[in-house]
Amino acid sequence: MPHAPDATGPLFDFRSAAGLPVPVLTTADAEAIAAEHVGLRARAASLGSQQDANFLLTTPDGDAVLGVLKVTNPAFGPLDVAAQTAAAEHLAARDPLLRVATALPGPDGDPQRLVRLPSGERAVVRLLRHLPGGTLSGSGYLSPRVVAALGDVAGRVSVALADFEHPGLRHVLQWDLQHAAQVVEQLAHHVGDPVLRERITDAARSAQAVVERVAADLPRQAVHGDLTDDNVVCTSPGPGGVRLPDGVLDLGDVTASWAVAELAVTLSSLLHHDGSGAPAVLPAVAAFHARRPLAGAEVEALWPLVVLRAAVLVVSSHQQLALDAAEGRGNDYVAANLAHEEAVFEAACALPAAVVTALVRAHLGLPAVSAGPPADATPLAAGADPVVLDLSWAADALDGGAWLEPGTEDALAAHALDAGAALVVTAFGEARLTRTALRSATAPAVVATGVGGVSGTR
Repeated sequence: MPHAPDATGPLFDFRSAAGLPVPVLTTADAEAIAAEHVGLRARAASLGSQQDANFLLTTPDGDAVLGVLKVTNPAFGPLDVAAQTAAAEHLAARDPLLRVATALPGPDGDPQRLVRLPSGERAVVRLLRHLPGGTLSGSGYLSPRVVAALGDVAGRVSVALADFEHPGLRHVLQWDLQHAAQVVEQLAHHVGDPVLRERITDAARSAQAVVERVAADLPRQAVHGDLTDDNVVCTSPGPGGVRLPDGVLDLGDVTASWAVAELAVTLSSLLHHDGSGAPAVLPAVAAFHARRPLAGAEVEALWPLVVLRAAVLVVSSHQQLALDAAEGRGNDYVAANLAHEEAVFEAACALPAAVVTALVRAHLGLPAVSAGPPADATPLAAGADPVVLDLSWAADALDGGAWLEPGTEDALAAHALDAGAALVVTAFGEARLTRTALRSATAPAVVATGVGGVSGTR
């Protein structure tokens, strides 16, 4: 007989879990669970998941949607899931204008059912409210208006969950950015490409070092933990066909963490879209900040946390594919997302974190933090006034397509030295025509964030 689980028992801790293979369920299994444990005669269609099993339930004729059957990974107990259920209800109550995929009550009024799966494992099952409108997933271009709207939703969620408490939040999740460095260290060996593996571990260590300097000053609270382009739903298209996010899905990663981690997760999910990158996500930062102002330590930690999130995504997907392969099956959902996640990592690391932090400060109107030259910087030669190379779009030396030639910058510097210059330097903050690209879907990195120079004693 179906029964409601007691919301007690041990909490999940990824550090002691060997892995989380996805529950093996067919659509027929899902339909049987829905009939026996939820009291619904329905048709099921798999929706895919990283570590759970999700199915869209419709009426047998397919004419009406009944909800989403969520079979939580058996590694998570009733108390873990009770926190998710309660967080969704809290969020919906705190922000009534925000659509939330809350759990629907079962035949006895309890939204959670503990069932035995065909594998013999026991798992918590819920029927979640279906929210129409579609997500922002995919790699298509997102306008600044849509990017800002996603940041606004993240800010609203952060404000609404600020006072949410539950004993189930004390679990330890691999998606909690407080543990990101450990996750990368623990799972990096699953990345088969040694070059990519080293880049991921190096980036994670550098990002973690920045976060550790300010960690004691980072506010903590309940966070959704996975507020991404995949986990929001949108309004119907308005003027110009624009769809804006106004609903929230899947609180499966809700936990107590750094509040700024909510925004870091949201930003990371934007980085695989066409034309995206650090400058393109600034509207989301500003919209979040308008709802829930960022403290100074949070601004410093924000982009390093984006880098850590990106690193966790890549190593976790490689691990999940290895786990599911060891069980004799694939995971099409994870495999399809892996290219996006590696693109997120590349975009997160495209600019130094300190540069992105400065961009965030400037965009939010916050005072700049002065910094000395890098420890490995070479002092420019003293003496005569330097010649400043003009590498802008108006530079005469770049006429006739010269800006397209490889090595143009070095050639112009050498020409200036041959003409008698004692010192040749580049300009800070200049948008260099030499760094642009033709017909690119991604905005090229053209603005100089430092100064280079070469002397006549080269």
